[in-house]
Amino acid sequence: MPVSMPYIGGWRKPAQEAEMQVRGIFADDASLERGAAWAISVLQDEDIDPHDQPVRAIKALRTADKRLSLIAARYLMDLASGKH
Repeated sequence: MPVSMPYIGGWRKPAQEAEMQVRGIFADDASLERGAAWAISVLQDEDIDPHDQPVRAIKALRTADKRLSLIAARYLMDLASGKH
């Protein structure tokens, strides 16, 4: 899957692509909040601190939901750690 996908008027930035993927998986108006809550729950269950173990956190999120691309898992990890 390409990192950026074309659309009318140019290319999406990776963060925009990730946000769209997360909104597609958690499809409703509160999708980002639900996605962050889900990511926090997964990381707490696995006893992973996304600040200290970002690679392990991304892997745990992608293992928990196979639909997540690398960039979407990174975005969710950032949401879970309060970066967005």
